[in-house]
Amino acid sequence: MLGLGLGRAILFLRQHDATPYRDIILHDCTHWTGYDRQVEAPRTTYLLEVLDATGQAESYVEPILAALRSATDYRDTQQLVELALALARDGSDAAQAALYERFDRNDAEEPFAWASDLIELDGLAGFLYVAERIGVAVLHDSDGPDRDDWLLTNIRDEAEERCGKEAVRRALKRAACERPGTRAYVQAVDAIEAENGRRGSRRAAGVHLLVSNFEPDDEPVLIDLLETPRHADEHHWIGTGALDVLKAHPSADAVPVLFALYEHGRCTYYRKEAVESLRQLGELPDWLLEECRYVASESLREAADAWARGEEPSDD
Repeated sequence: MLGLGLGRAILFLRQHDATPYRDIILHDCTHWTGYDRQVEAPRTTYLLEVLDATGQAESYVEPILAALRSATDYRDTQQLVELALALARDGSDAAQAALYERFDRNDAEEPFAWASDLIELDGLAGFLYVAERIGVAVLHDSDGPDRDDWLLTNIRDEAEERCGKEAVRRALKRAACERPGTRAYVQAVDAIEAENGRRGSRRAAGVHLLVSNFEPDDEPVLIDLLETPRHADEHHWIGTGALDVLKAHPSADAVPVLFALYEHGRCTYYRKEAVESLRQLGELPDWLLEECRYVASESLREAADAWARGEEPSDD
């Protein structure tokens, strides 16, 4: 019943002595017994209720944390991390320490796994701990996580989402002055973003070449560039280049490109320019005009309101 995750197990334990079932309960807390981790929700809440139903939940904590320290199977470890995170949120210092200890193991197959959990648990303090450890690895291992752009930038982005961009910036600046690892982390992230910018500039430069070399049927190239997921800065520069091309070569054939700019553009200023170009071509549909009256851009909202009244918007 417990292995299948049936509620019957909890109801049973509430009515019976859990002592004869201790080994079974510990096994299912320390091993993933579900079928498909990719589609099944974590069992954290369920397992915590199982422990509570035993009336002896505290006696299970240390064996669970010991299993977290030694687990080798990824799915088992993931479940144990989730349990330890819940226990740490409830005030267990031992669970908090076990989470940091597990992170410090830095398993080769999953480098710096569980970083997000430390950030979730301890906010800025957790993030700075993670940044320092990753930075130390960057300093000592040329084939380490500095080669994984996504890992370094995603962890920073998660911290910004949870703690605020400015708070993260200030904390990194202070810590980088005192800790070599954090300084190396900051430098690695800066280098990643600079390289992304250079790649974006090169692609944008290629788009700008179309201004003087544009030919019929080049629109699908622009649409593909705009619809392909890429770094935000790179996408922005491609978008500005595409607008320059379309301004130099206005035609009804440009309409799909302008729609792609509207749908995928990162900058509200250039989204407004795309909408204005659609209107100038007589291709601004009523549904899009109505939608623009509720977008995040105040400038585009005001323009759409004016167009809906049959007026021209005032200058920005």
